[in-house]
Amino acid sequence: MIPVNTKKQYHPLIQDNIIEIRHLNHDRFKPKDKYEYSEAAETVIANAVEKPFNLIAENLTRGFDSRHDFEFRSPVSEKTRTTELKITSKDDLNIEYAYEDGSPSGISVSTAAIYLTLSGGWTGTGPWAKHVGRLRMYKTYELKEIVDWLKTKPKFCRNYAGNGEGRGSQCVVLTKELLKDLNSEGLQSLDIGLMDIGLVKKDKRIVGYDMNDLNPCGNLQYAQSRVWKWFS
Repeated sequence: MIPVNTKKQYHPLIQDNIIEIRHLNHDRFKPKDKYEYSEAAETVIANAVEKPFNLIAENLTRGFDSRHDFEFRSPVSEKTRTTELKITSKDDLNIEYAYEDGSPSGISVSTAAIYLTLSGGWTGTGPWAKHVGRLRMYKTYELKEIVDWLKTKPKFCRNYAGNGEGRGSQCVVLTKELLKDLNSEGLQSLDIGLMDIGLVKKDKRIVGYDMNDLNPCGNLQYAQSRVWKWFS
């Protein structure tokens, strides 16, 4: 487990165990602590994955590190996988691959073996459908292959201008429909649904994730077997 300076189960910066998107996007701390809230969110999520998947979260990186955010280690195989975590308030996933000027960034320079993404998702069908946060696990090299393919298709490309603080970015968007289509074509290994997380909403928009409300995403035993295979 990544250590925290509190006896509570969550990081002291994460009030009431709620990860607020606004603090990830607009830092509320002193410049020297610019990444402190993001690091807190990474700690909470990494530690939440430990017990149900029998993994050990450790070695959280500090400050800006384009390589990875932390590591997961299997106590059974003793294999370690560097991990990158991306959190968004949308159902679709925007994967950055370059800065606005075209120089590599994001997934193009990441050395993480695993990509974790937390975004909106749906559980159940018909009248039982529920909007939830979906924590997914990807093999980075497979996700990079998808990104390289989507870069050639303008309808999946998004460019974001710099705002004076950031350098702007070039991204591809993985819509929920696209992910469903990819999986239906036999790429079941593209992602593993780890868990569903409660949403905090304002005016129908996702503004946070409730880490008090964690549930298995589908068949937990199946997800466990796939995760453990990645660490074998």
